Amino acid sequence: MLLSVIVPVYKVEIYLRKCLDSVLQQGFSDMELILVDDGSPDRCGEICDEYAGLYPSAAVVVHQGNQGLGGARNAGIGRARGRYIFFVDGDDTIAEGALGTIADALREHDYPDMLVFGGCLVGQDGRVIPERLGGVLADSFIPCGERLSLSQAKELLLGFPSACLRVVKREVYAGNGIQFPEGLWFEDNATVLQLLACSGSIVCIDPPLYHYLQREGSITKSGGAERRVRDIVEVFEIIFNWYGRRGLLDEYRPLLVVKAVHEMLVVQAVMALLAGGPRELLGSLVEAVEKLDKDYLSNPYLARFDRKTRMKIRLLAKRRFRTLAAIFRVTALIKKARKR
Repeated sequence: MLLSVIVPVYKVEIYLRKCLDSVLQQGFSDMELILVDDGSPDRCGEICDEYAGLYPSAAVVVHQGNQGLGGARNAGIGRARGRYIFFVDGDDTIAEGALGTIADALREHDYPDMLVFGGCLVGQDGRVIPERLGGVLADSFIPCGERLSLSQAKELLLGFPSACLRVVKREVYAGNGIQFPEGLWFEDNATVLQLLACSGSIVCIDPPLYHYLQREGSITKSGGAERRVRDIVEVFEIIFNWYGRRGLLDEYRPLLVVKAVHEMLVVQAVMALLAGGPRELLGSLVEAVEKLDKDYLSNPYLARFDRKTRMKIRLLAKRRFRTLAAIFRVTALIKKARKR
């Protein structure tokens, strides 16, 4: 069996059928679909059982108490029998023909350890949203269609760290003891950066095969500034400790640091600032980056950011939070005036 498609399910009742149909109605048979009902309080568990009844040769259901996204994904890995693991979140979909495209690419490139592909954002009305996924992307620096290792293409660490934008050999997970952190948000950062280091062969292809649903209430859009800050700091502690234990930190530190700068400052600090987060919270993110590398402003990979983003990073580094907040307010007013 080529693919184990794992769908963690929690509070996605109104989206789940569309997700499962996008997988099961592709006419692709060399796969299994593992539905992990993560203690969802709505009718998700019933829907999972319904689809397992409709597709008994393809779909299996795991019912468990709520363990979060990481725990649900780990449960799916534990049940998987396919050669490759592919995660699809229960409120997202995959493009028509995606599974066949993945299978063809794996065959064409002699079954690499990891195949990376594109994704796009989709609104609840089905409209594709023209927005890049992530801020520091490796797309323009990594050639598509070439079989590479991380040591040959270190910029892969700067790509969008979604577990859903890749299929990975099950033996890479099992052979290296890789699991998703449980009880943390941003678990993809920790796991994907480990998988990249453990994959001896990685191939990137162009097509946007994965469709992310933009909706209020999803994990990626949920609030809770204090938890977001706490978890992103812990996730990068996990990453740096793991690379250190493997003897890889010296080789990859500059890229891991700029990845941390992006996730902690460009994303989380800016979000907290826009939400009116306290100075102490913003300062804790700057301190966390400084703990990883006190000279991070001299990192050559910061040049990958555009000029405006570099300005934000430097203002945050200087704790000029009020100045940056004022810039955001003026920018918002200008955009509002231009729309009139």
